[in-house]
Amino acid sequence: MGYYQSQQWAEAVRAFEDCLQKDPRWGAAYQYLALSYHAQGNLEQAAHIAARAKEFDPENTQLASWTDRLQASVQEKKAS
Repeated sequence: MGYYQSQQWAEAVRAFEDCLQKDPRWGAAYQYLALSYHAQGNLEQAAHIAARAKEFDPENTQLASWTDRLQASVQEKKAS
């Protein structure tokens, strides 16, 4: 979490991907990975990973709302 907290996004992405290699069922890591991709401006990858996070935490309405908005934004960008 140190890279995430210090906004070192590329390092945070690598750290969370490494965590998920070790434990692919850690839902929070998907959420932080999605946020890190989003902070880098990689909305498509963020949306993909956020959808995965949502699978692990279906009761998290804030995550679901953000994921839905993010996916809609990606679709709008593709359509234009």
